[in-house]
This record gives sequence, C-alpha cells and structure tokens, in this order.
Amino acid sequence: MSKNSLNLDSNFLFLSWPEDISSNYVLNEIDKFKINQLLNLFSEAVNAQSKEESATKLSQCYSILGSIETFLSCPKHLTLAGSLKQWEVYDYDSYFDVKREQTHDSPAFLIARSILMAYQTFLNLRYFNQKNPAEYPDSLFIWKRYHWLFFIFIQGNILCMLHLKKELRQDNILRVGTMLKSMSKLMLASGAAMLFAGASPSQEYQSEIRPTMMPPSVKSPEFSGIMSYDHSYIINLWNKEKGLFKLVPSVLSSAYEDFLDAHKFMALAHKFVCHKYGRNQEGSLREKRVTALENLETINNSRRKLIINSNDQLLDSDTKLILTDESEYEKYIKIGFVCYSQLLIKSLT
Repeated sequence: MSKNSLNLDSNFLFLSWPEDISSNYVLNEIDKFKINQLLNLFSEAVNAQSKEESATKLSQCYSILGSIETFLSCPKHLTLAGSLKQWEVYDYDSYFDVKREQTHDSPAFLIARSILMAYQTFLNLRYFNQKNPAEYPDSLFIWKRYHWLFFIFIQGNILCMLHLKKELRQDNILRVGTMLKSMSKLMLASGAAMLFAGASPSQEYQSEIRPTMMPPSVKSPEFSGIMSYDHSYIINLWNKEKGLFKLVPSVLSSAYEDFLDAHKFMALAHKFVCHKYGRNQEGSLREKRVTALENLETINNSRRKLIINSNDQLLDSDTKLILTDESEYEKYIKIGFVCYSQLLIKSLT
C-alpha cells in the first residue's frame, strides 16, 4: 500500500531550530488567544475517544492555525557548530525527512504546527496498524516516522529544561515540581517512540533500514544519532546546566527520582531496540571497534552523569527493559504530546 493512501499529512516534518525554542514568547493578544485556543483543542483531540473524533478536532486545529509564512533556514546561526559539522546536520535531517523553517512571526506558530504534524502521523500509523496490519507501511517508513515523534519530544524536553532553569532560580518550588513531572512525561514519550520505531522484525532492519544509513544513501560513512542537532542541543544544555539538578530541594526528591526513572526507561528502550536488531554482536556505523550496544551503554551513562547527583544512580549494564502492553506506550506518547502543548501555552506572554 502506498504511503499516500495512508492519508499521512506530509512527506516532511517541518521543525524549528532549537535556538528558536523559548520559555518566553511575546505575542499580541490576538495571536496569544489563537495559539491558546489551538493547543487546548489539540489536547481534546489527543484525548478523544475515537480516531474519527480526534481527526476532526485535529482538522479544526489546522484551521485555527491557518497559513504561516515561512522560509527554509540554513544553519548559519547554530550554536553547536563546533561539535557538529553543518553537512552532518543536513545529512541527518535529510535522511529522516526533516526540514528546518523559520518565520518572521513568532516561532511559537512553527512549534505548534510541528506538534500537530507529528501527532497526525502518529494517529494515522496507530489507526492503520489496529485496523488492518496487512496494510501497514514498510519498516523504513515506520523507522523514520516514529523518529519524528522522538525529535518532537526532544524539543519538548528543551523547552521544559528552559522552564526548569527559570523556576529553580526563582525558587518556585511548586513549579519546579511541575517541570520535573513534565520532563518525566516527555522522557517516557521519547522512550515509547523509540520502541515503536524499532517494532519491525530484526531481519527487516538488516535488509531494509541499516543499508539506507550508509553511503551512497547518506553522505556520512559514520551515520549516527549523534548527528541529531536537537539531541546534541539538549545534551549541551544539560552539560552547561549540570549543577542545576543539585538545586532541586529535598522536598521534591520523589519527583526527581521519577525523572531519573523516566530517563532510565528511555535509555533502556534505546538499548532494547539496539539489542533486538543484533547490535550486541556488531559495531555501530560510527564506532566499529566495540559493539553498538557497548557503545550505546557508554554514551547513555555519560549523558546520565549530567543529570544525577551520585554515581549510584548510573545505569547497570545488566539492567534490561521489561516490556508491557503497546497500549501503555501509546498512552505515554499521548501524554507527552499534551504535556508539550501545555508547556508551549505556558511559554506565551
């Protein structure tokens, strides 16, 4: 079945650069009302009882959003130019059918649109999977489109981190707790998106997906998630603010532990997919001297060190993900979408 017949809304996911993500978008009252109305209706769409009701409300969201005057953006202003080459950023985005846009209006409109686009894709993928698995698209399409959700939730985590930093420094204890809970929701959604991306059989990954991440399909002979600009951006943000989590008051220790558990779930989800696809036996495309799984475990803990207060909170290499029903992961993703949309509302001033 062709991808077009699935009625998926776009061949590309249009994203803002993470530098355009802000916890303080200044809008006029009309635009502020418009985005508020749109995002609140979006929450209703996510929580709708049927696919048809959700699709109807989503269509209404697009109508409220209207047309946005945009222009494709080159990464001349990128702040991580030292750690990633521009061509690597383009190579990674191009592979996953991502295009970056800017607008002379508020970036909040672009972010709202990217949330709608990603959820539309998720809604259609899940609907067709449940209705008739035989008509589900191919493994490569699933792999790329569920990565769209992963990118969206990374950007949501960037926005949440900006809010957390602000609330911690203003000593707003209740709001700090809310932000920690939001980060947990977005981490769980990220992990769930990774599990859905890796839902295809191992043999299909080896024959249909892995070869497309090698030249000549891509430019880089060392193609890797490390080339994701959004992911590099949030890791850089964690690195710059790595003392921030030590400021979390003890009264919020439970919320902080939940956040670490959510990060653990995301890391283990990535590890599960890596192991499923036989990457415990072969090197990654980027690092061939060790297995991809060993390399991933090292990377996971190096990142985790940026958000923990003690080495006791590092991940054990023997720890594995205990899978539950797919409906649980679908719920994580829906909660993640609502969480991100509400964070964006909070960012409007």
